[in-house]
Amino acid sequence: MVSKQTRIWMVNDREVQFDIVKFNHLFKVKAQESGIGITKYEEVVADALSVDSSTIHNWRFNLNGPSDTEKVYSLEKFWNVEENTLLKEVIMSKTEVTALTDRELAALKNVYNSVKTFMDFYYNTDCFKKDKCDKESANRMFYRVKENVEAEYVDLKKKLYDALYEFVENDLQELLDDAELQDVESEPYPDEDEEGIKNQVYSGYMDAFKNIIDPYLLA
Repeated sequence: MVSKQTRIWMVNDREVQFDIVKFNHLFKVKAQESGIGITKYEEVVADALSVDSSTIHNWRFNLNGPSDTEKVYSLEKFWNVEENTLLKEVIMSKTEVTALTDRELAALKNVYNSVKTFMDFYYNTDCFKKDKCDKESANRMFYRVKENVEAEYVDLKKKLYDALYEFVENDLQELLDDAELQDVESEPYPDEDEEGIKNQVYSGYMDAFKNIIDPYLLA
C-alpha cells in the first residue's frame, strides 16, 4: 500500500499498525472452522465487534482498517489468539531511510522480480488451484524467492534486508499455508466472487511488499 491502511499506534513504545495479511489469513481459517460462507462470517465477526458487516468487508479488501487498538484486541479475544497477533511493527520511520546506491538498487530489483514472479504464478494459477498447480511447484517458487533474498544479504541495507526476509518468512509463508488448507486448490466459498478473491490477495501482498521498498525508492 502506500497502504490504504496507514493508521499507526504506539504500543509498548513501538510504532505498530494493523496486519492485514495476518487478518485475512486468520479470517479464512476461522471461517472454515465455523463451516459457513465468507459473507455470513463477516456478519459473525461484525456482531462480535459491534460494527457493521461492511466494515469487516472493507478490512478484508484493505480499504481501511480498525479505528483503534481496542477493536484489534477485541478481535484477537474473539478469535482466541495471543494479544498483538494482529499488529505488526512499522518497519521504520522516514528519517531512517536513505537512498540506495546503484549496487543496492540492483539487488533490490532482483528481489522485486523474484517476488513478482511468485505472485504472478499465484495469480495465473488462480490461487494455486489444484488443476493448475501442485504443492511441490508452489513450494519451489516460494523457496526461490527466499533464496534470492538471502543472496542479497551483502548488498542490501540491513534493515531493508531484514524487512524483506520477514515479508517472505511471514507473509508469503502464510500464502502457502492458506493454499495447504485447500490442498493447493483454494476454492472460493459459493457466496464470494472468485476473481475478486484473486485480485484482492494479489494486490494485497504486492502492496505490502511495495510498502517496504517504496520509502527507499523515493528517498
